Amino acid sequence: MSGPVLVPVLGDQLSPELASLANRDPADTVILMMEVWDEATYVRHHKQKIALIFSAMRHFAAELAEAGWRVDYVTLDDPDNAGSFTGEVARAIERHAPRLVSVVEPGEWRVEQAMLEWADKFPCPVEILADTRFIASRGEFAEWAEGRRELRMEFFYREMRKKTGLLMEADGRPAGGRWNYDAENREPPPGALLVPCRPKFAPDAITAEVIALVEARFGTHFGSLERFEWPVTRAQAIQAADAFIAERLSDFGPYQDAMVGARTSSTIHCYQPASTWGCSTRSICAAGRRQRGRRAARRSIRSKASSARSSAGESISAAFIGMKCPRSPRRMRWRPIARFRNSTGPATPTWPASPIAFVRRRRTRMRIISSG
Repeated sequence: MSGPVLVPVLGDQLSPELASLANRDPADTVILMMEVWDEATYVRHHKQKIALIFSAMRHFAAELAEAGWRVDYVTLDDPDNAGSFTGEVARAIERHAPRLVSVVEPGEWRVEQAMLEWADKFPCPVEILADTRFIASRGEFAEWAEGRRELRMEFFYREMRKKTGLLMEADGRPAGGRWNYDAENREPPPGALLVPCRPKFAPDAITAEVIALVEARFGTHFGSLERFEWPVTRAQAIQAADAFIAERLSDFGPYQDAMVGARTSSTIHCYQPASTWGCSTRSICAAGRRQRGRRAARRSIRSKASSARSSAGESISAAFIGMKCPRSPRRMRWRPIARFRNSTGPATPTWPASPIAFVRRRRTRMRIISSG
């Protein structure tokens, strides 16, 4: 084949620095983006999460087109939509007759297994590239995991801190003299935990169209779309991340698990879209290190401020390193999950109203921590 290179871009790969786009000629490349039923329904996602992903995809596609790329975008309501990544790549090959399919490895083991079958199913070569947005490569993680009886996030996290220098002193010791500040990260909120409001973004025409689509196609999913205020572009995600670092990071450590009744705002997780919409993990962690604890230092005695600074910085770096750690079927003991999993049936009103949450299992308990 002498056609273009077909580059599928998935919904959690919305970055202009994606490996499959590096050194590509826009005139010789077709970027394929797909809203598919399988990915929206393999678990019952919150309505706002589906809207968030689809809106971000459409905005990113528009940015790529404006930058001169040729984008083949398949919407969920396209009558010919095959409903799966494999089906949509097959249709795109029929339309464009590419000489190569170049794709970045997915973050989902389930999707990767389907992707590994493409070479046998399609008439053109398929290359699966490493995701360079990770702090560690999969090979590096496999080397670390080899021979271990258990895969504990804490130990991998320490190696990543040594590698990157995040929250490390010049002499190789961890910042603050300790590796782990979890003991300080379980504080209940005080009577009046005052938290700055996170940036909120009014839906534009693209997002409004997506919201209508999600309400029509996923009306039985839990959650409400009445108040959708999430960042859906790279610029908005950077704005949200900057606000989190400047205004909320100092309280992230001690109160990261805290929930306050009758409120939808918390100290945590407003940085999550930034990691999905193309913001560098390393740059956000580094910014967090520069900014950590400034407010805490102003309001605390020196000893407590030192602990709060290290705790906040350690927590935010752990969250990012954890989320960007390569996934494999050998799960680590602790891993943050940026989605809801409701294995007991339809959700009840006690579920958080926002789509981004962490679920942490402790023995038989499950704690739901939401962001507002």
